[in-house]
Amino acid sequence: MTQLNNDPACLDELFRQHRQGSSRGLEEFTKQLCDVNASIEVLVTNLSLLRQCVHHIDKDYEYLVKCLLKVCWAGRDDNLSTAYKSFILHLVSAHSYFVQLVLARMVTKFLPQCEAANSSELALQEEIYRDVHSLLHGIIKMVPMAPSILIKHVTTCYPHKSKATHVHLCYVQNVLHLTLYLPNLRAKILELIIGKLVQIDAMVTRNDILHSKQEAACEDVTEGIFEMEPVNEPTPSTDIENFSKRQDELMYILFMYIHDTCWESTKPRVSPMADQTGTLNWQAAQQLYHDLIVVFDRVILPTHALCHTQFLMFYLCSFKPALCDVFIDFLWKRFQNPNTSAIIRQNSAAYVASFLARATYVPATTVKSAFDLFCGWMHRYIDSQDASSHAYPDLSLYGTFYAACQAVFYVFVFRCEELVTLRKGHAWLRSLNFQRIVTCRLNPLRVCFPVVVTSFASVTRSLQLAYCYTVIEHNNRNMIPIATESNASPNGVLDSFFPFDPYMLEKSERFIAPLYREHQLRKTSPVEENNDEDDFLHFSVSPGFNHSCIISPAQDICDMQMSI
Repeated sequence: MTQLNNDPACLDELFRQHRQGSSRGLEEFTKQLCDVNASIEVLVTNLSLLRQCVHHIDKDYEYLVKCLLKVCWAGRDDNLSTAYKSFILHLVSAHSYFVQLVLARMVTKFLPQCEAANSSELALQEEIYRDVHSLLHGIIKMVPMAPSILIKHVTTCYPHKSKATHVHLCYVQNVLHLTLYLPNLRAKILELIIGKLVQIDAMVTRNDILHSKQEAACEDVTEGIFEMEPVNEPTPSTDIENFSKRQDELMYILFMYIHDTCWESTKPRVSPMADQTGTLNWQAAQQLYHDLIVVFDRVILPTHALCHTQFLMFYLCSFKPALCDVFIDFLWKRFQNPNTSAIIRQNSAAYVASFLARATYVPATTVKSAFDLFCGWMHRYIDSQDASSHAYPDLSLYGTFYAACQAVFYVFVFRCEELVTLRKGHAWLRSLNFQRIVTCRLNPLRVCFPVVVTSFASVTRSLQLAYCYTVIEHNNRNMIPIATESNASPNGVLDSFFPFDPYMLEKSERFIAPLYREHQLRKTSPVEENNDEDDFLHFSVSPGFNHSCIISPAQDICDMQMSI
């Protein structure tokens, strides 16, 4: 074994001999570095020597750097950690060639080798992560190009969906921690994480989650009654349960990240919602909103039928009314822009509707302003079509109009009592002229989702704002299946996508439940109570419930189980 006697000159001599063709001495030194049984004192000494001879380590010694990057240094000893970080910082400062190699290796440290089984293993894991982040922070300060290189490796190393849930959680937590000292990369990091979350969300539907919960409940009931041989093969329901749990945990982490970024408190947190009474860092909240709305626009809004990811915006907007207003304004601009694609405009209307209906922190005055915008737009649209001889119900041609109608109908069912109690509320509602909308030649009552239509018809009749049942009965008699290329049912009915329908993930639900509006059943008159067409109000369901649609007996579009 080569003895260097803690003398940098001896290591200089080994590099000189290697360049002259005698590599034995340097090879022995490299083996000593790679020895897993080497003492901490030996490692600290050798790292100190290498730091002083770092000018020798150019591209020809890449194998030596790779060997050093395999050294188990993080979370072991303070002296070893200090010596290792000092060497790496000197190395990347002297030779930028190795920045790629070093950053790639550090990012892999975010992936745990195994799940922490107890508190001591968890503490060790956290200490390792602290050491890695400390080194990364130092590299970023020293190397200007490091952030752009780092984000590429963070994207490349993101764990595959087949990896265990704890691997995903550790990786996401560490990547989010990067934003504390890399705020300029936060939008890209959030887009990466939320993009992966959207993929899970798109795979696990509401029906899947409900079915999984029902199966689990049945297993609890039948447990111990029948003895069955264990089955080790994964089943589809097991996969759904695993993905649902992963999504729940990831949503919890992101909710906590949003909360901790925007709220300041000197008191220790005892629960996720404990600091909500603290001080809102308005500047931090604005900056986070700016980053999240970019991700929402690129990733969430274009993706149809998501169940939970969009609640990140729902939660953030609850922090201050100004955030709520700018979010609605953003969606309105997307909706009314004729240069935006039809699917984005329809999704934007659905988001506005569901947000106004479900968020308890949205005041009735905001709903009133939104109604003025949407109803004004709809009346102008009707005016433009009245001059045409080709105006007839067609979802493929007038999908944006029907999306606006369904949005207004849906919100009105949820918020009608508040709107009526506004100052001159009933007179204002009459000025919206619902009657003209429901009786226009485009016939929105024929195209909008049946449960929304019947609910709106019941409410407007009781408030004497519009009379829809004549139109509905006419539509029932003349319903002929229509084949369209749009995202609709075979009978040409607008889709029942309401983004903020009930939250179904158990752990992370605590962030949403205090902000969420459940549907309150109206007090009905004896006539209404006997009216079969209004029976859906007595179910604990919202649009999307598997309910017999009155438009056509053959219609089979109500597939999603939801609760109001």
